[in-house]
Amino acid sequence: MTESPETRCTESRAMALRLAALSHPARIEILKRLSASACCSCREVVDHLDLAQSTVSQHLKILVEAGLVRFEADR
Repeated sequence: MTESPETRCTESRAMALRLAALSHPARIEILKRLSASACCSCREVVDHLDLAQSTVSQHLKILVEAGLVRFEADR
């Protein structure tokens, strides 16, 4: 069974979103930091990258939307 054009288009859009999320060096550094530990707080990423919290939060939002990072609120 072949994929429909709509399915291919949806998959292509999802792939483009993931690739776009990887297009910024700070986001790659964030992913490297997150992959080094099982769990990491936003504050730890901020300290590691020496970026403003608002900047890191924006980059994390993009990574979450692309499905590259999971977010769990503090309990």
